Amino acid sequence: MPLAAKPDERCVRALHESRTAAFLPERPELRLDKKAFSVEITIQKASPESASQLLAALPPTFKTFREKTAAIVRQKLIDATSFSLKKDQVFIVTRLPRASIDSLIAKDVN
Repeated sequence: MPLAAKPDERCVRALHESRTAAFLPERPELRLDKKAFSVEITIQKASPESASQLLAALPPTFKTFREKTAAIVRQKLIDATSFSLKKDQVFIVTRLPRASIDSLIAKDVN
């Protein structure tokens, strides 16, 4: 599902740079255990400084997406997403408690 909001210009530049100066993983890392389902994406940047710039641009961009969407499932996914930094890598993690997944699907269907 595409997001309805137009992304923040800083984030678009940072994401473009991440695709040209480093790599995105071929697929996100998926984890499922007894407590939660999570998706982790790692973006490796050319330097810690460029990783820090990307990290700074992500939260306001996701906030804009959240404010512009009416879909409850999208809002909950955005709310469950966190961002972190380690040296030249940015980690984007969405973690959903297993109990919340069924209720999200049920609300979207209704």
